[in-house]
Amino acid sequence: MSEKALQAVQIVKIYPTEYWYEKDMMGTMSLKAQHEGMHECTLVQIPYDYAYTSNAGQWALLQHLCKYFGLLKDIEQRPSKFDAELIRQATSVDAIDKTQERVEESAKNVHELSDERIIEIRQKTTPFDLSPWADTLAFARALLKEAGNQDA
Repeated sequence: MSEKALQAVQIVKIYPTEYWYEKDMMGTMSLKAQHEGMHECTLVQIPYDYAYTSNAGQWALLQHLCKYFGLLKDIEQRPSKFDAELIRQATSVDAIDKTQERVEESAKNVHELSDERIIEIRQKTTPFDLSPWADTLAFARALLKEAGNQDA
């Protein structure tokens, strides 16, 4: 058997790689990487469960993983794309303005409902008067729906 000699390989370019971590609203910590011009990759996810893990434990594990991947400098935290989109939508001026308009319109429409209609809606949503707070949310939703707020 003859051994074939390996041909020398020349490295043409080493692509810069960014590393960062994200922590989502459920507490899962994700170590991410991305080569220049490529899609991002989740290298490791560290789930959070208050019964078994802690923030300090997640952080210590992340530090060990960073050393494993050869990262010697501090790693940047970025918001997860899902969380960032939720924040963007919730704080968008348009979303706030539209919500305010819907609330004002519903309030005006509720004010125009007769007392008899409001009592009828209350009786449908709370058939048994068990307490003053019984099914208050169901009543409020039904009242807003009657007033024309389809999101209720």
